[in-house]
Amino acid sequence: MTQVARGAFGTAKAKALNFQPMPTMKEYLDQLAAEGRSPSHIRLCRAALHHLNEHLRSQGILVPQDIRREHLILFQGWVNNQAWQPSYRVELLKKVKHWLKWLVQVRYIPDTPWIAIRTGVTIKQPKPLSNDELEELFARHRQDAFSVTPFTYHRREVILVMLYGWGLRIHELCALDVADLAIEKQFVRAINKGGSFKTLPYLDEIKNSWRRYESWRVRYAPKDQEAAFINRGGSRMTTGDVWEIVHDLGERSGVRVNPHRFRDTCATTLLDSDVAVERVAVILGHKNIKTTLGYGKVNDHKVAEALDGAMSTQINGLIFGRTKDIA
Repeated sequence: MTQVARGAFGTAKAKALNFQPMPTMKEYLDQLAAEGRSPSHIRLCRAALHHLNEHLRSQGILVPQDIRREHLILFQGWVNNQAWQPSYRVELLKKVKHWLKWLVQVRYIPDTPWIAIRTGVTIKQPKPLSNDELEELFARHRQDAFSVTPFTYHRREVILVMLYGWGLRIHELCALDVADLAIEKQFVRAINKGGSFKTLPYLDEIKNSWRRYESWRVRYAPKDQEAAFINRGGSRMTTGDVWEIVHDLGERSGVRVNPHRFRDTCATTLLDSDVAVERVAVILGHKNIKTTLGYGKVNDHKVAEALDGAMSTQINGLIFGRTKDIA
């Protein structure tokens, strides 16, 4: 498996930034790595803090305690003037905001200087996998059946099945406990974004995949380990661990994939199969149905096919009439 540096400053890209961090920036990034945040998330945080650090240095600001609201407003203006994608600019500002919030939480500063500053909003465009890409990923997975341990193989299988079959977010998957997945259940209660809960139908295919992995999980799990997904050391898997598993499979399959693309694929598959949008929203855990509707825009050709099948004959008959009418 491709090894991803666990330290926040372990990649060549980080060195290319020539990052000379302000005090606490490195500590914050290392903590994100220790929490198992994905490498892509850490890279974006590092880039945001790098740009902030360079901007503040030019104004003589060298420590977090000296940052004021006016400095952040100037930085926001600088970011928004760069020739970057709008979504990238928004994410950079959000990462800076989160770092300042963390500084308050760990009591490095008394209050955040991020006051009444809007980061902006961008609508994320879903990126579902095609049928060919899905088949390629699972075919590559099956080819590993005799080249990896049964524990590794079946753990990856159930991860893929739950990400795709339930459209789980990566942190929702990692938060599952063994008790949540008891085979006798008909529904599984999963933690939703924001700390609420959602209820998911426990399909037989998902049960069978879980059962195969569970038979090997018990060999590595300490008796008091409640986590459904564990590493070989018996600890709960982090989001970074799952990200690496999916990324590695994609690299070897020639498919550009991350865990969230399975969620996008689940949503578009359900909508393309004419599942009511209200039900799709429940499965995905969306509080606003407009978010769910965004997935339906990805495969507009399905809407076109439905409209053609339902209306073309009717319109044609109205325009040209029936043969007997002409006679």
